[in-house]
Amino acid sequence: MIEVADATDIAVVMRFAAGHDHGVAVQLIGHGALEHTRPTLLVQTRFLDEVEIRDHTAWGGSGVRWETVLAAAAPLGLMPLAGSAPRVGVVGYLTGGGLSPIGRGYGFASDLVTAIDVVTGDGTILRATPSENTDLFWGLRGGKGALGIVSAVEFTLVDLPEFFGGCLYFSAADVADVTHR
Repeated sequence: MIEVADATDIAVVMRFAAGHDHGVAVQLIGHGALEHTRPTLLVQTRFLDEVEIRDHTAWGGSGVRWETVLAAAAPLGLMPLAGSAPRVGVVGYLTGGGLSPIGRGYGFASDLVTAIDVVTGDGTILRATPSENTDLFWGLRGGKGALGIVSAVEFTLVDLPEFFGGCLYFSAADVADVTHR
């Protein structure tokens, strides 16, 4: 496992892996484990954990979890289209599409991504936006990191000063009554 501190560290790992016929896997919390058929370097991104919020835009490194963004955005009356699990990583969620509990009203979380900082397989550090490296930008939103390792992401926050939600659980004995109502 290789713990990285920034995009430059990721680029060094990617170039080393390419030069030695090694695969590269990335991990923050452990979702998406895959079997590898060749030597693979595991890149751990937990130290890329900075978050900045300006106006209605958040920027976060690939080590950021939703709980950190929620805590920074809520006092400003803003909310990301996060999922229901606050310990999930922001980058993995956004590159997977991201269907929020409020998604019916706002769309997929990846629709609010405005920029992605990524390191490609050859170790090149790029910024992808709707107007810069556009094919890469569209491929990363939903591509689950198949086009490189995302080091940071920028996305729009929505005005939502209050949100009430959760789950309701009923005992099996109440199923008929609950279903009827």
